[in-house]
Amino acid sequence: MDITGVVGVGFSPYLANPKWKVLGSAPFPKPMLLSYEQAATGFFDSRWAQMEGVVRSFVQEKEGDVLVIDVAAPTGTFKVRIPDYHDRFPMQLVNAKVQFTGDCGSAFNQRNQLVAIHMLMPGASFTAM
Repeated sequence: MDITGVVGVGFSPYLANPKWKVLGSAPFPKPMLLSYEQAATGFFDSRWAQMEGVVRSFVQEKEGDVLVIDVAAPTGTFKVRIPDYHDRFPMQLVNAKVQFTGDCGSAFNQRNQLVAIHMLMPGASFTAM
């Protein structure tokens, strides 16, 4: 991709007013395997990664049809978010240890304190049991 824009102001830099052009296609890069502790540092925010944990529950957000999966890791919990999800809840994943591949995201409060870890996945096919 060819991406242009201006640096936006916020907790971390971001691209404001982006414009992009697709130049071709390529496979996804190899994800880095992250523990919850590593993800919780915030250092890996916006990195392509894998995290694993035990699936606890599901919620469907109406806006964007986002499937939100609650996952328990040995030392914390995180949420996996899959946009544009229109299938049934994957109940076979409840209580299963699952590896999720996607973009590692961090949520911060108004005092810039880390309050949550998210895994943003492009689709349900980015899971492995």
